[in-house]
Amino acid sequence: EGLLNFTQRYRKLTQIPTPEFQTVQVHDFIEHITRLVQPELDKRKINLQITGQPASSTFDPSLMEQVIINLIQNAMDAVEKVERPQIVIQFQLENERFHFKIKDNGLGIASGDLDKIFVPFFTTKKNGSGIGLALSQQIILLHGGQIFAQSEIGVGTTISFTL
Repeated sequence: EGLLNFTQRYRKLTQIPTPEFQTVQVHDFIEHITRLVQPELDKRKINLQITGQPASSTFDPSLMEQVIINLIQNAMDAVEKVERPQIVIQFQLENERFHFKIKDNGLGIASGDLDKIFVPFFTTKKNGSGIGLALSQQIILLHGGQIFAQSEIGVGTTISFTL
């Protein structure tokens, strides 16, 4: 019964609405997200850098906000035990597609785990659910995009996606 209840809650949680596409000024959008996460960054003493060119893209801002906040939250968790924690958000328009990168200088993800991080319920976190990256991937796929991860132990992780 407990497993059935969990499965039903997961299904409700993962019912992603159909994207409502809008033209969005990406730099303004990223600045809005930064304002939302800045108190937590300050609390954890994490340096956030943003680099990108002013341009617009078409996506569902509500869904993409979920993706980017999740990726920033993961990066904040990853840099928790490093000196001079840093997260870098980069974005640029290239070949009519928008490219986003969220980099951290955290502990990194083991190569054996890297290919599993988008699998639902897989987590390397002590208190993680394994749902965030799976949902993020689904949202990006609904936008016709792709998401990739690169990581090196002791150096950090970069999550890249295109729209």
